[in-house]
Amino acid sequence: MSDTGWSWMGKYVIGIVVALIIGAALGNLGLFKSATLGMPNLTAATLVQFVAHVTALMIFALLSRSLAIKLRAGGGQHHAAANITVAIMTLALMAAGYVVLSSFIDPFTARGVKQVINWIFIFGIAGSAAWVGWALYNGGDALMASLKHAFSGTPETKNTDTETHHSSK
Repeated sequence: MSDTGWSWMGKYVIGIVVALIIGAALGNLGLFKSATLGMPNLTAATLVQFVAHVTALMIFALLSRSLAIKLRAGGGQHHAAANITVAIMTLALMAAGYVVLSSFIDPFTARGVKQVINWIFIFGIAGSAAWVGWALYNGGDALMASLKHAFSGTPETKNTDTETHHSSK
């Protein structure tokens, strides 16, 4: 697969979709629904769906990392876009991670422990949201310029006005 354009993202998207489909398919099999793992609330179906969701989140995290690396390699305006992307992806991962973990541990977690976990995620999600705001504030102009170039189909050009003026003297 070529690393040019956006086609490199395909393997990540396919991995996420396949993990979720396999988790849903196995989780709906009677064999997995009826097999308990030590306690009646914890079935093989619940465990396999949890593993599938965690796998999808891990692949999403790898996608986010690869996207940030590619954006940073572009330099200039893309570097600011990379910082914003990392912040947004972190917020998405924190929120999705809470949903996945919460749905798995709810049936067998004591209320006090659940409250501690909730507050950990509240701080994590709120911190990630603040980071998104800060990243947008610091890199908003560069992000808009980067998006303009990305959607216009024209290559980015460096500002050569100062070079032209200096070379003509």
